[in-house]
Amino acid sequence: MAVNPNFTKTARHATVLTTGAVTTMTSVTSATSNVISLITGVATYGTRINSITAKAVATNAATLCNVWISYNGGTSCFLYDQLIVPAATMSATVPAGRVSATYADLILRDASSTIYVASYTSDVLHVTASGGDLDV
Repeated sequence: MAVNPNFTKTARHATVLTTGAVTTMTSVTSATSNVISLITGVATYGTRINSITAKAVATNAATLCNVWISYNGGTSCFLYDQLIVPAATMSATVPAGRVSATYADLILRDASSTIYVASYTSDVLHVTASGGDLDV
């Protein structure tokens, strides 16, 4: 009988800052400039990602936070999602743009599975993934 993980055993929380623009949506690998590894799955039962949040760290133009997934250690990545970060001019009463996406089915199935992120523009984004390692 197959073992199917059905709950998270260990909480996972990962955060990175994007460092520059990536305007291509295809042919992205872990070696592509400005593409940053956000979180990698674990070998035993995998890792479930519940949400990804992108927040500008300063006044920003409207941009995208592109989310790629690789299931082969970064050799090839496919575009999984794009989060639209709204433009904002920060002040004492206006926060920087922020967006969050929730997922019911985003599983990093093993230690070769990684989520990569990048901003479409040169705006710096604080990107966070929240989830947990699966267990039976």
